[in-house]
Amino acid sequence: MKKVFLFILLSFPILTFHAQTKNELAVQTAVNKLIAGMISGDRSALESVSSSQLSYGHSGGLVEGRAEFVEKIASGKSDFVTIDISEQTIEIVENTAIVRHSFNATTNDGGKPVVVKLKILLIFQLEKGSWKLLARQAVKMESTQSNTKQPIVLLDAYYNNEIKKDSLGNDIRWHYAWEELSNGGFSMLGKQFEKKGAQLKTSITAPTVMSLSKASVYLIVDPDNSKDSPTPNYMNTADASIISDWVKAGGVLILLANDSANCDLTHFNILAEKFGIQFTNESVNMVKGNAFEMGSAFPVQENGVLTYGTKIFVKDVSALQLKMDAKVIAMSGDKTIAAIAAYGKGQVIAVGDPWLYNEYVDGKKLSADYQNFEAMGQIVNWVISKAF
Repeated sequence: MKKVFLFILLSFPILTFHAQTKNELAVQTAVNKLIAGMISGDRSALESVSSSQLSYGHSGGLVEGRAEFVEKIASGKSDFVTIDISEQTIEIVENTAIVRHSFNATTNDGGKPVVVKLKILLIFQLEKGSWKLLARQAVKMESTQSNTKQPIVLLDAYYNNEIKKDSLGNDIRWHYAWEELSNGGFSMLGKQFEKKGAQLKTSITAPTVMSLSKASVYLIVDPDNSKDSPTPNYMNTADASIISDWVKAGGVLILLANDSANCDLTHFNILAEKFGIQFTNESVNMVKGNAFEMGSAFPVQENGVLTYGTKIFVKDVSALQLKMDAKVIAMSGDKTIAAIAAYGKGQVIAVGDPWLYNEYVDGKKLSADYQNFEAMGQIVNWVISKAF
């Protein structure tokens, strides 16, 4: 019964990321596994991520061992419906990791809904190549109000959820992730948002009204097709309605697709077409080797986002078709490759390619006449200006 209840009502965790080392990523994976196990009540998951010597301290003073901790959650006596962690830091000293974060959750113990707000200290220990939870202590969080709005830029990791093994054999997310420093990462884009005062978060589950209500900006990039994942999470009508309602209320949505061979355009268009934008199966700027001129594109005049005359490089792009009030912002020849649309109180920006990943904004690969880094800054400025 618990699994069915969770599927219907759960608001999944949103995780905050920064540029991380390999060990920090492994610890982050262990934290994610712990949080997921606490929500699902999965006994084996909780046992696998915790040390046999676990000391689990509650904010009220109760301290449990591993058996008590696991049994209380697996039996449903302690029933977490949602968990949202933020302000997380990870510090590693030899074989010990110190994790601190804010912990906001809703529980349903005994059928009584309760909101829980805690500060958490987790101690992980490296045991036979895996990080295990050795100790945990919680303290109650004082209620505080901030007078300064810090916009949250929420990166989807549900529709794009590519997984690979790290050096320790653990599953980690990769490809268009905030914390990813390699060519395919979004670490440089994330830094641009942070310089504008934004907070970066990642959503590992389908959007909900509650999860989107906390975000000013929602970025969906390169949704998985069957080549990327054996069980891709496809966009659907219900999810598209939740997202479009959020945009209508004032959210800023960023849609970054890919060419048709490398992206699920069919389901992605369920969402995009609500704003008069369609990602087509026509692929343009199909660059061969280092023939970078094949990937040239240019902003149109008075587009409101990109500076006219900026030369950008965009390769293997899905051309866009526009309807309603959607407007072109950049073209390659006579093909639209980027557009914006106003929708209610919100805004949408769409590009037929992931485009803003590290490889093509770090200035190392392209010749100096390409201005992808500058264009990235212009887009970030536009997005943040619309998020307030």
